[in-house]
Parts: sequence; C-alpha cells; structure tokens
Amino acid sequence: MARYGPEHPDLPPAFFSDFAKMALDESKHFSLLTSRLAALSPGTPYGSMPVHASLWESARVTFTSLRARLAIIHLVHEARGLDVNPGTIEKFRRAGDVDSVDVLNIVHRDEVTHVTTGHRWFTWICTKQGVDPVQTFREEVKRCWRGDVKGPFNAEDREKAGMTPDFYEDLRGEMPSDWDKLTHTAARPIH
Repeated sequence: MARYGPEHPDLPPAFFSDFAKMALDESKHFSLLTSRLAALSPGTPYGSMPVHASLWESARVTFTSLRARLAIIHLVHEARGLDVNPGTIEKFRRAGDVDSVDVLNIVHRDEVTHVTTGHRWFTWICTKQGVDPVQTFREEVKRCWRGDVKGPFNAEDREKAGMTPDFYEDLRGEMPSDWDKLTHTAARPIH
C-alpha cells in the first residue's frame, strides 16, 4: 500500500499505520495457520496443495489504482472471509478441534478490522474524489472482478465493518477472463 503514497501525497499517516498493522496481522495469520496445518498433517506442508490465484489476479488488475485495490482486495476478498469463516469455525468446533477453532477465531476477528480499514480508506478516497462510495464500489467491481460477488453474506459482520447490503447485494463483475482477452486479441486483424 505504501507504493500509492507518491500518487496520493495527501494520504495521512493513519493510512500507513492501518496498513502496517494489517500486514502484521496477515503475517500472524500465516504463522498460526501453517503451524496448525503442520500439527494436523505433518506430511502436507504449506505449499504442497494446489490453490487458486484469484488474489494474485486481483492484485495485478488493481495495480494502477488505489481505489480499485481497496475495493477489490479489501471489500471483496477480505469481506468474503467474513462470510465463510463462521461456517469453517463451526465445522472445526463440531469435530472437537478446539485449537483450530481458537486460531480461526483470531483470524476472523482480525478480518473484521481489515474490512473496516478497507471501507474507511475506500470511503475517504471517494470523498476526496467527490464520488458516491456505494456506486463507485459497484463500478470498480464490475470493472475489476469476474463473476458474481458470492453469498451467502455475513451481513452482521459486514455491517460492523461499514459495508451495508447496498454495497454488495446483486453484484456481478464483468471483467473478461485472461483467456477471453487473449482470444479477443488473437481475433483482431493485423494491419
């Protein structure tokens, strides 16, 4: 996030403090989760299983825009964590895995603060630019996200973080896939 400083010299010190705290939280989450994975399945170290690259793709797509980065990374990806974490925690609780429940509760509490931070700074930049935060968020999602913003939604925790349903209900991204971009480019005549 610090890389956006030169483009936005009016960003206050609190912006950088908030994102430094978030980076520390994310490193804590990584340590907690990899330790838990090692305890549960020593033969399956972190990195041995395939995963999707959605977060990386979103980082690439939003590279040139702080507003888009806040919308997609913090108010779509992080907010999705608010939706799925409670169900995941409940599965571990039913399995009697108290240690995993404790770790996931820490992650979930932190994620609420991450979405709150993303919402605060997204709203701040929209105010500075004189645009409506809800409408602008919806436009950023349409431009920089592919497919539905999936529910079911944890409306209670999203609301705690500042995200009312008008931000995310009935929302679909219209960004073409990399394959669509490649085939569209390949189909263009060369002069």
